[in-house]
Amino acid sequence: MKLKIYEPSMQPDIEAFYCECYSALKWGYDPHARHADTVNIPEEYQKSGQFWCLYDEDVLVGTAAVRTIDTENKVAELKRLYVLPSRKGEGFGTLLFETALQYTKDAGFAKICADTRLDHNVSQHLMRSHGFKECARYNDNAFAELFFELDLKPQSGIPPMTEKPVSHPFDAIADKKSRILILGTMPSVKSREVNFYYSHPRNRFWQVIAECFGQPLPDSIDKKTRLLLENGIALWDVLAACRIVGSDDSSIRSPVYNDIAAFISDKPIVKILCNGTKAYQLCRGLNLPLPVLCMPSTSPANAKWSTGRLIETWKLELVE
Repeated sequence: MKLKIYEPSMQPDIEAFYCECYSALKWGYDPHARHADTVNIPEEYQKSGQFWCLYDEDVLVGTAAVRTIDTENKVAELKRLYVLPSRKGEGFGTLLFETALQYTKDAGFAKICADTRLDHNVSQHLMRSHGFKECARYNDNAFAELFFELDLKPQSGIPPMTEKPVSHPFDAIADKKSRILILGTMPSVKSREVNFYYSHPRNRFWQVIAECFGQPLPDSIDKKTRLLLENGIALWDVLAACRIVGSDDSSIRSPVYNDIAAFISDKPIVKILCNGTKAYQLCRGLNLPLPVLCMPSTSPANAKWSTGRLIETWKLELVE
């Protein structure tokens, strides 16, 4: 899976993708009028924003875009968030949505807006779960029925949490038989206190791994390490250091990367599983010579994924 910035060579894929998406919605794709922005992406989006294309091998499976709609007040708009109908339910929409949202934060926008329709329940859920609130109509899109906004500025009178420099405090887990590498972002506050991976009591990582291999839940660092190594699993994080607010991955700045390429060079690792969207976003730019997959996060913050569903999804990649 690769998330790419739009390039003109992708245009045929874009048009075929939207033709399939809009046909499934029974709207029809109209590149000469209603959807004219999709055939002029550099002008419509990349002059004041960005346009992303998510590929699985050579197949375009999703898109998302951001553009500026109010330069003076630093307001952005989320647009063209679509996933191929046959690939819905795999987390691609969330990945694209969070990529676009992080872009607006990094670019210094004060607000992001989006519109949708009453029957688009998934997009409504995405926005509400990320703090968007319904607002008054802000555009002239005759097809839109609901309008949302998210204030990206800190609320006055509420002191911001302290951002701190953090370094990765413990070693990777691996041996010469490791065949799958699992990567997180940076250990949480609790994990740094305990000095071991996934030590927050509500993080479901160790339960998921144990269940995938039919093993009892490990209750010590030695047992957790043995569970991984006996099943060919290596464990590390993408970052060696960063600036971060608490355990909030979305606040990560100034990332310093671990040398993942050197780490995998002397091991029989065949693929990399990223535990959550942020780990995948950080990892995808390293151009590693192995398949890199975005897995649903085991974090308690990922409440929409039940533990049972996490186990089923992770087991597909962990157990041969």
